[in-house]
Amino acid sequence: MRDTVVKGMDNNTKITEKAPSIFRRFHWLTSWLGPEGDGLTLLLAAFVLINVTWLLEKAGWEEGLPSLSGIALAALILGFFTVTKGVPPLISHLIAGFVGLGLCTVFGAAAVPGTGWISKLAGLVRELESWGSAIPATDVMREGHVEFIMLLVALFWTLGYLTAWFVLRHRQAWWIVLFGGMVVLIALNHLPEELYYHFLLYLASSVLLLVHVNMLKQQKDWGLSRVGYRPLLGITRLGFVVVIGLSSVLVAWKVPAVEAAPLEVVVDAAKGPFEFVQDQFSRLFAALPAKKPFLTLRWGNTLAFGGPPQLSDQVLFTVESKDPHYWRARVYDLYTIQGWRSSQGMQRLLTDELLQEAAGPQAMRAKVTHSIRLNAATDTLFLAGDPVQSSLPSIAITRFNQPEDVFSVRSGQELRLSQKYSVVSNVSVARPENLREAGTKYPSWVSENYLQLPANFPRRVRLRSEEVIGAAVTPYDKAIVIRDYLKAFPYNLNVKAPPTGRDGVDYFLFSQRTGYCDYYASAMVTMLRSVDVPARFVVGYATGEWDNVKKLYLVRELHYHSWVEVYFPNYGWVEFEPTPPDATEFTNQPPLNTTLPSADDDDATSGVLEDEPPEEVIVTDSGSIGWIMIGIILIIVSVLASIWYRSWGRLARLGYPAEIYSKMCRLGALARLAPEPQFTPLEYANRLATNLPEHATDIRFIATSYAKTCYGHRKFLIGDEKDGVNQAWRHLRKSLLVKIFQRNTL
Repeated sequence: MRDTVVKGMDNNTKITEKAPSIFRRFHWLTSWLGPEGDGLTLLLAAFVLINVTWLLEKAGWEEGLPSLSGIALAALILGFFTVTKGVPPLISHLIAGFVGLGLCTVFGAAAVPGTGWISKLAGLVRELESWGSAIPATDVMREGHVEFIMLLVALFWTLGYLTAWFVLRHRQAWWIVLFGGMVVLIALNHLPEELYYHFLLYLASSVLLLVHVNMLKQQKDWGLSRVGYRPLLGITRLGFVVVIGLSSVLVAWKVPAVEAAPLEVVVDAAKGPFEFVQDQFSRLFAALPAKKPFLTLRWGNTLAFGGPPQLSDQVLFTVESKDPHYWRARVYDLYTIQGWRSSQGMQRLLTDELLQEAAGPQAMRAKVTHSIRLNAATDTLFLAGDPVQSSLPSIAITRFNQPEDVFSVRSGQELRLSQKYSVVSNVSVARPENLREAGTKYPSWVSENYLQLPANFPRRVRLRSEEVIGAAVTPYDKAIVIRDYLKAFPYNLNVKAPPTGRDGVDYFLFSQRTGYCDYYASAMVTMLRSVDVPARFVVGYATGEWDNVKKLYLVRELHYHSWVEVYFPNYGWVEFEPTPPDATEFTNQPPLNTTLPSADDDDATSGVLEDEPPEEVIVTDSGSIGWIMIGIILIIVSVLASIWYRSWGRLARLGYPAEIYSKMCRLGALARLAPEPQFTPLEYANRLATNLPEHATDIRFIATSYAKTCYGHRKFLIGDEKDGVNQAWRHLRKSLLVKIFQRNTL
């Protein structure tokens, strides 16, 4: 019995002894996850990262993509341990770099076809060499799957590691939030609108992290200054900022798009670099499947053979015209095995003199007028044929020293939503018999530029062209038989891009044997050129859908189209249509007056549109992502302005020299040379002068002047003394900023 009691007492003693240990562990956990602990900071940083990676994972861009969330969180944890354990920065960066390089290699090799890691690694080296050679060139890459996976792995490993480094070591979150926001916005620019809510999630997580990190810095300063504050002050401010920030974004989200875009200067300044990055990304990762219906209202100097496009039914513009036409956007003259390019041109104002030079052959041509109202921003003017007149100041992109060779016509300024303009175009109304008798006396600029084919153009395409034309003699008859031959190929939008190094037309004619308009038009142009018939590749839009109520054509994104124009002496460029009539581009539209009108068509093609009252067009909101960007910019600017005012703007109230002394203390704190609470101004000046001996005189002069006005009888400075303080501060400020940069990058 006694043994039992003793044993029970021993058990109670053990429980009692364990209780403080358990309590201490629980207290450590609550402190670590509390408002001032690293645990909460780590969780908020992880929340930001997951909102970025989740979007990329949900998009499903690439099969076999590793867990981007896992990679980013692993990097965050590695950075957390190297920071909290006091690992030297250089060693920490080297560790992170080697681990990241290893992960990129492993996941890249895993995506390479083959068996065995040795063969996969060898294949990865070859893949990277081929892809890397295209970076400084202008080649369009048809693969890029492995490189895209490695790019995402490297991106999110780096983002995760830097998040830990900046947030936990330097208590700075702005760079991470801005960089992650750029990734989110670029990704959303390629994704459907139903994923735009991810931006709100990212914004909410970013605001939480920013406010939390800012509060940690303020609480540290308050603690050093022995300033009391409520423990839940940080959480209260956090909730207030989140409510205000998200409300601002929701308001911006719901505001309808207007013609006069706010922040136009900022948008215009960023447009050039953004479009350059966009073009390079599209060139190097052309094989990636499209995840968002793309707006084809901008055309660069290249147009590559691609995979399946996703074309929405969004109305891009409406056209008032009595006659159906193609709406030409751009001409391409140089064929490569990857696609099309435009020769380098020059910009010339579309004046009457230029139009007279560019008029070219006038036989059997008629002027037609159409009015366009835009539902998307662009600088391109859509034409029915050769330009004659425009209601807007316009610029013609022409071949050097060849004004009649017009590649495209652009407005002198960005055209906005709902803007309307009118264009007069010169179109051919030549009959088949006229074109058969046109002959082959081409102008030199036509024969020199529009019979071009690359040196490695496949010989079997030439042989197939000669086989198809058979006994056809005239350029017109050759065009007809090649057009009819291509129309027999089945139409299909769901095709793969040609393999790297494979000629696109050869791939279409002999391997794929199906495709969409770009493939048909490219095949017809190159086949005609191979039998000495000048032709060119043209892109724009088909006629569109006729609205019988408003009496206009609705041109949707799915009406994107490319076609062929053949040159005939005395008659100029004439349209030909090799794409089958059941193509998606022609859905629900009236019969087009394509290629060759008959005698019965003369009246229908030569009319000029009379002035009519403009129809009101309901403009859909196509600028959601733009308003989201405006919302985040406004919030960032507001927060930055608030922080600046709290940290610096209010100092002006102190007067001289207290304002200058306070600024010196603030910059000193950022350089990790903050004054201790017990320091007098002269004691702090001596400490700061020890670290900046070259400015010891300036530092002590500022501190002495402050001490005189703070503790002496005279509360202000006279002219020479004030000038001396200003001069000392100008000398000191630059060195303090350099010291801040050095201390925060180590």
